[in-house]
Order: sequence, then structure tokens, then C-alpha cells
Amino acid sequence: MIALQKGDTCGAARLIATALAVTSIHLFASPWPADQETEWAVDGLVDPVKVWVPDGIEELAEGERLPTLFYYHGTGGQPTTLPPRSLAEAADWIIIGMSYQARGRYDYSPEELQQTIRLRQGITQQLNRHLPIDPARIYVGGFSKGGWVSAMQLEQDGSLAGGAILGAGSLKRAGDPAVAPFWRPKSVYVGIGESDGNLAMSLRAARDFEALGARVTFDEWLGVGHQYPSEMELLRQWCRIEYLQRRDEVDLGQDLELLAEATEWLEDSMAELNDSQSMDFERLLRLRALRTAPFFGYADGEVRGDLEDELAAMQEKPEMTEELAAEARYREILMRESQDRFVTTLILSNRGYADLAESVGDTWFGKRAAAAKERTDRTLESVPPEAIREAEKALAQ
Repeated sequence: MIALQKGDTCGAARLIATALAVTSIHLFASPWPADQETEWAVDGLVDPVKVWVPDGIEELAEGERLPTLFYYHGTGGQPTTLPPRSLAEAADWIIIGMSYQARGRYDYSPEELQQTIRLRQGITQQLNRHLPIDPARIYVGGFSKGGWVSAMQLEQDGSLAGGAILGAGSLKRAGDPAVAPFWRPKSVYVGIGESDGNLAMSLRAARDFEALGARVTFDEWLGVGHQYPSEMELLRQWCRIEYLQRRDEVDLGQDLELLAEATEWLEDSMAELNDSQSMDFERLLRLRALRTAPFFGYADGEVRGDLEDELAAMQEKPEMTEELAAEARYREILMRESQDRFVTTLILSNRGYADLAESVGDTWFGKRAAAAKERTDRTLESVPPEAIREAEKALAQ
């Protein structure tokens, strides 16, 4: 059992920590404070975790349980619950701002990962004594380092309901434990900036989780690098739908409130797009993005049909031919880059982006290819020169 030690300055927290140290039975001597972060120190973690409980939790119906998100910060950060609350508007969730076994980089090993999982599971057991945590709806998520750690936990812990991987991806290493197909459905959100150095591995994560049986929402943040975007509408929708899921697997297609909310969102989004000055191909991309949003399948069928009809018509326009061909070439290169992290693969991808940018530089994806070349240039700059020479030698053979 993980012992939560005194880590809060308020008197109630000291009383709770003392009771826990003496009895190891009850975590709370009084109701957990709602609508605020409370700090707790946990044996085995270098920084206190932050616990945030939604307002109105005392008004839940008897037996009602809430989804819980364990959120892992990036390198150099501190435990926090703010990004899920502010960007994802996960106001109805219990959120735990997690810490790590050590500061700095996450030194991966199968044993270290299992310890990370055990620590989280132990915290869940402790908090479950007095918080209405739904054991069937435990999620992990995080940005950068936190996203990588969350992805690894999702692969290895079958009890998780899903997770949010932000600014990160997945990567297979020699000697890693085999990942079995999920025995229960998982829901995974993957969000990444279009110029983030982790873009290819983020795409790989989405592909890998789909292959394991997860429902995946992939969200590429246009105009963003390795940072949070100003808003994450698709993550907000993802959190909303996961919140509405219950252990009895209620049919959300019959949830009139959700259907109305999703329809209003799609109608407003289409109206906003109509009012914008988007060029044709940008409009096509934005229509596609709407179609991949979690809410799309719950919106009114007629409104969805209007979008599909417009999208089909736009793709048939003669002026789209060059743009769509450039996109196909770009995505082929990106797919190759996502296969592995070998230096030879990175060099080939970098060359491919350069050729595409030079040949169709005026197209949307020609410009994306130029940005991808710069992104892979930065990655190659971090590779030791001797490794570059060996890779180029191998490619020349």
C-alpha cells in the first residue's frame, strides 16, 4: 500500500495525513475539498501529486461514480491539473496531477514502467476510499514526457479505459514486452502540433492503438509546434463523451442532450467556416477535421450529410488535383518516417520532404513538406556526426 504523507499546509490535510499514517485505513477525515487543487506527498514520487475534485461532487446520486484522469506533466514541469481543466474543460472529472519516481528524463525499463503503473494503481486504491472514482473509467494522459509515459501505460495496463497522448507518441524498443490486443475497448486521444518533432511518432501511436483495438481520435494542431495549442476542441469533445459513458455502456446515440449539443456544434462550425476567407484546399482540410471530431457521429444526419456532400464535391474539382497529389506524396513520406527511429529512415524522409517542397512548393502540402524538412533538419542536428556518416554510407551502398 502507498502511504500518502503530510503534504498540505491546511489543518484538515494534516489531520488526514496523521490519521492515514496511524491507521492506513481512511484517507479522509472530512469531505474532500471541491473545485480546488489539494497537494499530497506520496511515497515513491519526488513531488507531491495534485488532486482536483469537481464542484458539486457532494450532490452526486447515490452510487454514481466519476471518470478519473491521471495527468503527467512534461520534462521540467510540476504536477498540475490545469491543462485538462482549462484546455479540455474536463470540469466533471476527478483529475490527479501526477509526479514521477525521479525528475528529468524518464529512464525507461520494463521494471520502471511497472513501478509507475503500481504507484498509480496504489494511489487509485487510496483515493477510492472517499472519492467516487469509477474503477472502470480510469484514464492516463500527459504532454511530452507525460504523453510518452501515458502511451506506455496504455499498452501494458489492460484495466485502463483510455488516455490522452499530447505532444508525444509511441516507440518500440528491442526487448520490450509484447503488447496484446486490448481485451476491453479503450478510447485514445492523440494530439500533436504540425511542426512538433514528435509528429511522426504521434501518427505511429494512433496507428498502433487502432491496431490494438482502441477507438482513436487523432488531432493535428495546425500552426503549432511542441506546445499546447490555444484551444483543443476535439479533446474537449473526447472528454465530454468519455464522461457520459457509464459502466452499463449506455447508448449515447439515444442521449438527446448530447445529440443536440453535437448538432449545434457542427452547425456553428459550418457557419463559421462559411464566414471565413479560407482558400478551397484549406476549407477541404477543415471539413475533414470536422468529420473526424468525436461529436460528428452524434450530430444530426442531415447536417452531416451536407458536410459529406460538400466534401465529395470539392475533391472532384479539377483545381484540387495537384493539391491532392501533393498531399498523397506528403503522407507517404510521413508514414515512412513513422515506421522507426533509425537514422537512415530520418535521412530518407528528410530528402523526400525536400524533393516534394522543391517540386510543388506552391501547394498546401508543398509548404507542409518544407516545414517538415526543417523539422527533420533539427532532429538530424541532434544526431552524432558519426551516426550520420554511417547511415549515409549504408544508403549509398
